Amino acid sequence: MNIKSLPLLVAPYFLGACSLLPVGPRPKVLTVSIAASLQAAMQEVQSRYQALHPDVKIHYSVASSGALQQQIEQGAPVDIFISADAERAQTLVQQGHAVTQQTLLENDLVLVVPKTAVGMQSLTDLQKHQITKIALGYPESVPAGKYGQQVLKSLKLYDQLTPKFIFTKDVRQALFYVETNNVDAGFIYRTDAQHSQTVKVVEVVAPTLHSPIQYPVTLLKDSQHPQEAQAFVQFLNSPNALAIFETYGFQQPRP
Repeated sequence: MNIKSLPLLVAPYFLGACSLLPVGPRPKVLTVSIAASLQAAMQEVQSRYQALHPDVKIHYSVASSGALQQQIEQGAPVDIFISADAERAQTLVQQGHAVTQQTLLENDLVLVVPKTAVGMQSLTDLQKHQITKIALGYPESVPAGKYGQQVLKSLKLYDQLTPKFIFTKDVRQALFYVETNNVDAGFIYRTDAQHSQTVKVVEVVAPTLHSPIQYPVTLLKDSQHPQEAQAFVQFLNSPNALAIFETYGFQQPRP
């Protein structure tokens, strides 16, 4: 045998032997639908959890709570839903799409303006003629928009300010419009404002002016991995995860 041909004979045998080696189980994929305001915090939670549980991969679907609810109602394969509106979760439970629901976090609504803006000191200043555009999530599908609408109706300002509204698909878009000076003011969550370098808070809205801002975590009935989903929910309630949420400004449920 020509020794130069030996590598050519050995290589196919080696590759064939490698193909017979056992392959480990693939990670189970959990699909978690989350309200847009949770995205940054949940990315850190995802990294922490997957480091502890390499056998589970977390995939997020991020949108407004209303859009996510509609996707679930239409049969989207989701294991866990975390809404920014308790009514969304309650509806899914009543419809039979979800099996359990518990309040995970709470938040505050704030009115923000671009950092360089002057002359805004309170909600009532939205009536000023120089304020021509106000970012507000669609109240029908965006919880922050619903809460903002409730606030303005409580103050009897909603109808007067309606011509000024620039409606957004979610709370993150409302923040973006304020950050880029495309609007004069906007309603967002305190957690969103806390991590923005280009907006300032005019007022933290009194919670008596709107429904409680709660984030329920909901297990879906048709989950393909119910045990792994339950384990992830338990992690979300652990001191490890709650410390992350606190860093981003979320609060634990009030007694």
